Parts: sequence; structure tokens; C-alpha cells
Amino acid sequence: MTTNKAAAGVYATDWTKVYYGSSTDLWGETWTADEINYDNFGVVISVQNTGGAGNDGQIDYVSITVYYSA
Repeated sequence: MTTNKAAAGVYATDWTKVYYGSSTDLWGETWTADEINYDNFGVVISVQNTGGAGNDGQIDYVSITVYYSA
């Protein structure tokens, strides 16, 4: 479906901005305007706790930027 952008290792313990992709990264797809404008277009986030009990993850916000040219 699209490219998995999973990050290996441990996330930072303080508030940190993390970016995935770039203005030239199509995430393994050839996108159309209809796909981008589709009601179910979005992002999925999955986190695995490998540190044991008491380790909580938090996400403040998620933003998607779509670059295009006419």
C-alpha cells in the first residue's frame, strides 16, 4: 500500500518534532488528486512498547503536508 516509515530504536523522552518523508517522497505511490481528496486519506500511527510496564507514549499532534504542482 504505501512505504513503511517505521523508525528503529527508542523515541526521545522529551517533546521532539519528528518528520517522515519530504517534498519529493511519494511514499511508494503514484498519487492522484482524487486519492488525496478522498474522505479516508490520512495517516496511521502504531507504537510498540518494548520497555515494560509504566512506559507511556504521547503524541501532541500529527500534521500532513501535501506538495503538488499544477
